[in-house]
Amino acid sequence: MTKLKTIVLNLIAILMLGLVFSGCVTTYNIEPIYNKKKQELTIDTLKFKNALESYNNSPHHLGEGNFKKQKARYIMHEDKCTNLTYSSIDAGHKSAIVANLKIQLIENANKGKVNCNGTSVANLDFFKCTFSNGGNGYFISSSKRSEYPGRYSKSSKIMTDLKCFNTIENHFKKKAVIDKVEVKNYLIGKGVSNDKVSQYIYNNKISKFENKIEEYKSKKEYKALALAIDENGKYKYGWSWNKTSQDRANDLAIKYCNNMTKAKSECKLVAIGNKVILDSLK
Repeated sequence: MTKLKTIVLNLIAILMLGLVFSGCVTTYNIEPIYNKKKQELTIDTLKFKNALESYNNSPHHLGEGNFKKQKARYIMHEDKCTNLTYSSIDAGHKSAIVANLKIQLIENANKGKVNCNGTSVANLDFFKCTFSNGGNGYFISSSKRSEYPGRYSKSSKIMTDLKCFNTIENHFKKKAVIDKVEVKNYLIGKGVSNDKVSQYIYNNKISKFENKIEEYKSKKEYKALALAIDENGKYKYGWSWNKTSQDRANDLAIKYCNNMTKAKSECKLVAIGNKVILDSLK
């Protein structure tokens, strides 16, 4: 498999990880709740004692588009966490956010500014990043899909220290086991998305495929999605939905995909109904 094909596959994988093909979607909330009287900070069911709220700017408008922004910082005096900054952008009516933290990191990786280890847990992404200046960063992000394909209605982010990052990540990984949510690891940076070729693929090809994935989610059973990627990084896809049986949907998706001429590789199923099987491309 060529480097270019590997880049395409990894970028598609990143997009697929952010999309859950099911009617009942598990989501988690990372917005901090602060109890001033108890000096206690809560994220989900995780509590941090001896917490001081350094500042908290309540949501305010950013101008055109009815966007709202919030930012808060907390300082803790305990072993699990020492500092945490939370920020969020919320898009109002007929508005949408173009890029979340994951996309911003991919773009910066393409410019050689950062390399990150990412972990996806439902709607959350955990990033351990090393910057070109030698610094490290630990980020947790949450995104909510907009009604507009490839856009977001809300994007939230936590910046924190390593031990606090590990505490929160382990908390949600344990929840994922209970909730039967798949945990996925991936890379952003060297060998994945830090060159001009992958930037072109992301901007001009993968973003379009992301829109198709969004549309696929809305289709009725029985449905299937097939995809092929050749050694030159070209891809083609085919899908079917609302068929009389799953086998019929599978066969038609592969047939429609193979009828396309953009890629020379054989088409394989990447989604059967609501089950994602992206490993079939490896």
